[in-house]
Amino acid sequence: MLQKKNYSKVLDAASLVRTGLFLILLITNINLFSQQKTTTELTRQFQSYQVNNLQEKIFVHTDKTFYLAGEIIWFKAYVVDAILHQPFNLSKVVYVEIINAGQKPVLQAKIALSDATGNGSFLIPNTIVSGNYKLRAYSQWMKNQGAEFFYEQPLTIVNTLRELNKTMPENNKAGSVQFFPEGGNLVLGLPATIAFKAVNRYNEAVDCKGVVINQKKDTVAQFASLKFGMGHFVFTPVSNEAYKAIVNLGDITFTTDLPVALQQGYGMHAEDNIAGLKIAVNTNAGGTNTPVYLFVHSSNLIKSVQENVIANGEAIFWVDKKLLGDGISHITLFDAFKKPVCERLYFKQPENKLNITATTNKSEYATREKVTVEVNTEENTAPGFVEADMSVAVFKTDALQTTAIPDINSYLLLSADLKGKIDSPAYYFSNTDAIALQAADNLMLTQGWRRFKWQDVLENKRPIFEFTAEAEGHEISAKLINKKTNEVGIDITATLSVPDSNFIFTPATSNIKGDIKFSLKDIYGVTQIILQTNRPEDSIYAFTVNSPYSNQFSPLAIPFFDVDPGKKKSLANRSIEVQAEHAYLADKKFRMIAPASMDTTAFYGTPDLQYYLDDYTRFVTMEEVIKEYVADVKARKSGRNFFVRILDDNSKTFFEKDPLALIDGIPVFNMDKLMAVDPLQIKKLEIVKRRYLLNSYTYDGILGFKTYHGDLGGYQLDPNAIILDYDGLQHQREFYSPDYEPKDSSLNRIPDFRNQLFWLPGLKTNSHQKTSLSFFTSDITGEFIIVIQGITRKGLAATKLIGFNVKK
Repeated sequence: MLQKKNYSKVLDAASLVRTGLFLILLITNINLFSQQKTTTELTRQFQSYQVNNLQEKIFVHTDKTFYLAGEIIWFKAYVVDAILHQPFNLSKVVYVEIINAGQKPVLQAKIALSDATGNGSFLIPNTIVSGNYKLRAYSQWMKNQGAEFFYEQPLTIVNTLRELNKTMPENNKAGSVQFFPEGGNLVLGLPATIAFKAVNRYNEAVDCKGVVINQKKDTVAQFASLKFGMGHFVFTPVSNEAYKAIVNLGDITFTTDLPVALQQGYGMHAEDNIAGLKIAVNTNAGGTNTPVYLFVHSSNLIKSVQENVIANGEAIFWVDKKLLGDGISHITLFDAFKKPVCERLYFKQPENKLNITATTNKSEYATREKVTVEVNTEENTAPGFVEADMSVAVFKTDALQTTAIPDINSYLLLSADLKGKIDSPAYYFSNTDAIALQAADNLMLTQGWRRFKWQDVLENKRPIFEFTAEAEGHEISAKLINKKTNEVGIDITATLSVPDSNFIFTPATSNIKGDIKFSLKDIYGVTQIILQTNRPEDSIYAFTVNSPYSNQFSPLAIPFFDVDPGKKKSLANRSIEVQAEHAYLADKKFRMIAPASMDTTAFYGTPDLQYYLDDYTRFVTMEEVIKEYVADVKARKSGRNFFVRILDDNSKTFFEKDPLALIDGIPVFNMDKLMAVDPLQIKKLEIVKRRYLLNSYTYDGILGFKTYHGDLGGYQLDPNAIILDYDGLQHQREFYSPDYEPKDSSLNRIPDFRNQLFWLPGLKTNSHQKTSLSFFTSDITGEFIIVIQGITRKGLAATKLIGFNVKK
């Protein structure tokens, strides 16, 4: 019963969000329901699929991207919905990992989320191997979509205490070029725009040029990349010809085939005009007055659904660009049988923007001088300040650490919805010249949509969710297996406890697959969990606890690792700085912060009665303690065995069944063992004198014993209980920022070699005045950068970079 109820709570939370999403879809697209039958059906099917496919996006702001072993990686995770990009409170836990080139996690953490954000840190061990890594982040709910939807970003970690080894890939390929016909296919006799992307042997974008030749080796097209190895050319394939491209990548030349042209089909070409977005459709499939349908959506919100007819092999659609959302729009062409035949992406630079204004009180500072920064956030379409949730990092820039960092706005509006590596995604948002606009369109032509499949939409497939959202907090899942038959345990009740003075206790029931889930709201740090079934006959079952981390990985390769010889001096200096910090600031840099929201009361809240046993004459048996002091509890023997009853506060009669008995959160099912507990080890006795409902379980009162140290006080666990060390939610570290204002401070005698001057994950700007923050420079001179990132409740995101110098 509990299992069903826990699942229902999660599904209820998702259902509420889906209901709101449906209303948004309905209001946004109300004008589309007056279309013809086919367009109306497409609209209905698309909306139905989207409502039932609730998705999250996660962005992680790291304090920088280059680290040495012994340093700390600081980060903040932002969780938004995949449609409006507004802060999304469905999940309460995000999983963050550092993955090496062999797709193995080297660091992992479970981060608690509050108001759709969470922050944490990783202390990089001195045993780590130098190399390029990727940080990835996801929720349990995101695991339903697959690892390609997880947030990922590259990091470089160097261990100067170990020999540096290059990780050059074994790859003899000269490089490659991929060709992408606009709309999806080449069709004989139809002119087509063909985009291309070139990469070198290390899968890095590289400029190229080349020609297309036919079987007679005549040149029929020429091409050259514009930016990031991408470009396009126009070409019309004809019958009885095969085409090859001769490609020049620097001093390397190779030949590759072009895609094979279809005998019949459809072509599509998008042309960006002042009057609107012109979509030209052509076909050689024959027929006249054949209907075709154009479907356009931005971030999964429908923007245009149109019908037209093919006349003389062509149909023209016009789309009002003002209707399109910021970022990527998805354009799909359907034939008369409602089959998708062409599609492409279109990029629109954001019209609605969040502007971050940040100013320092000076542009140049001395060492150990105070830096004051004033910050405010505004929407470009409305006057006045707006509230935003921000994070701030301040670090030194040099040959090792550049200002090329992931940007929240370009990730949410671009990178998160495209496949593969996107070079310099922020470029498409910060430049508006003709080259940037063409480069953005080349990017759209070489990319495919990844958030759904049209086949699933058209077949009205309802998704099957293997993973439920952790809508109430962290969950521990396990499987129950019969130790004798090796079969799964169905409908078996079990309990999970975390023994402590502030214990955690929760029951659950296995489902038909033997799976069981325990919902734990506040479990932090490395602790012990105890699993046990609650009937003697259930001792035949064993638990297998599942890892909450994903074992799936995206195909996005980690770049090879190499250290430029010219950076060796910078590495040596940075190594000295890190060692100095460990020598002089270790006690300040590694402080932990207790969770502010952690509930220290028992799950039953304030008990009806509580007894501190030191306030009474001590007895040597628990039976005597209850008999002499606790009138509302009856402990008697029936034959050779004890039974315990609690007086019901409502009926004023004793319950007919034993209560839920706990010692430091561990359930005791045998009342004889309860009465055998040494009362001298018990500090406190708590009693709940009413029928208590916990999840879907009802207990005839609660009798809770708490020992002095939360260590069970010598109570012997059932031999069939499973005891496991478990890594719970991560405790937060306190970022150390010294204060040099007092001139006689003892800090003045301590060397300060911090290259990371400041990290603040919880900066909140407001709507009525500027927000200020301050920090001190260190003994290190050079150029420093302040990076501010964040998002508003409306889903507008932005990044701001400002620099300053530090001199002696």
